[in-house]
Amino acid sequence: MDEAARRIGPTVLRYPGGSLSDLYPWRNGVGRSRGAGTHFFSGATQTIEFGTDEFLDLCARLGARPLITVNVATGTPDDAADWVRYVTKAAQQRGIPPADWWEIGNEPYLREDKQRAIALGPDEYVRRADPIIAAMRGAAPGLKLGIPLRADQIGGLPATPFPGFNQKVLRGLREKFDFVSTHEAYAPFAVDRSYADKDLYLALMAAPEQIADGIAATRAQVSALLGRTLPIAVTEWSALFSIGGRSDGQIATAAGALFAADLLRVFVQHSDVMVANHWSLSGNWHFGALAQDGQPRPVAILLAAFGTALRGNLIPASVETPSFPTPRVGYVAARPAVPQMTALAIRDERRLTLSLVNRSPDASANVRVTCGVSSPKAASAQVLAPTSPFATIVAWERKSVSLDDATISLEMPPHAVALLQIALAAP
Repeated sequence: MDEAARRIGPTVLRYPGGSLSDLYPWRNGVGRSRGAGTHFFSGATQTIEFGTDEFLDLCARLGARPLITVNVATGTPDDAADWVRYVTKAAQQRGIPPADWWEIGNEPYLREDKQRAIALGPDEYVRRADPIIAAMRGAAPGLKLGIPLRADQIGGLPATPFPGFNQKVLRGLREKFDFVSTHEAYAPFAVDRSYADKDLYLALMAAPEQIADGIAATRAQVSALLGRTLPIAVTEWSALFSIGGRSDGQIATAAGALFAADLLRVFVQHSDVMVANHWSLSGNWHFGALAQDGQPRPVAILLAAFGTALRGNLIPASVETPSFPTPRVGYVAARPAVPQMTALAIRDERRLTLSLVNRSPDASANVRVTCGVSSPKAASAQVLAPTSPFATIVAWERKSVSLDDATISLEMPPHAVALLQIALAAP
């Protein structure tokens, strides 16, 4: 499992992760004699085998920075401050990056019938969060603390049972916080009914534009209410089609990888997105990039290649492309014109790398790339082109490209991702 995770190359790992965070008794997960935690869905008690030390050991082995979500719903200020002291010392002992990124709660703005204690209205969240933040800063003044936010609507549908959550929290908190975190990048989340596979795929391909709009809206709201901007942490994101429905398992297919490729473009192009954590690293129903046995799912294969290839500085990339309409599905609104092709361009001293996504379900693309930065001297491409959008087995394949003066040409099949690497002539 370690080697499989290392190939993905995560730079930030989040713990304990998800709604469990607001039930988590951290002291029961340290030391030789472990206490019990509560299984989120069944309510059964279980010994905490993967506690704080195991998490920090994993961060050390993978070279990842820790991001920890503190228990705001059922924990106390003393619990939080003591955990900060424990983690700070343990991280120093392991020689890993400072454990100074903390979220104050996971999703207090949602109501889960099986665990009603973790749903906090905005006033109750403020009442609990302020003393927790103060206690944590007393334990380690240099912490970077984030608060969870939730738009009232996503794609025109209600997204929280607590309308006005953001406004009341941003105005109500007295203690200083350093970033905001959101979980508004799950798509298409078809909770209302069953949809045809093609419609599910089309909505998923339209979702990055909607998510980009959501990031901009969060930025604008924070700026309007606080008079300043703050970094945005997208601490959970993934394809998500249904829960308890026919399309549950489609998370772990090629469609999830294509969504990841295009959504990473959105995150990179927003300079105030400080971190974007895929939900999740391993196991965890259909979500894990790695299956429970360590086998890579399609999104893991995508992330591993991106982590290796996309290193350098972002440069502008303009795209001329046909478009196609997409229907409303779940929380993704209908769009009249979704661009067929998207591009992300990264440059270092020696090469230019483009991530190209052909989002069309059935149309190939004759791609022509013109470099305005330097004369290309060579080009190569690898393509992730599954047999269908919901294939479960995918692999990168070398693809021939042609180079004519400053123009590179590449044929891309439908529902495919390409990594095009262009060696640049010395200036």
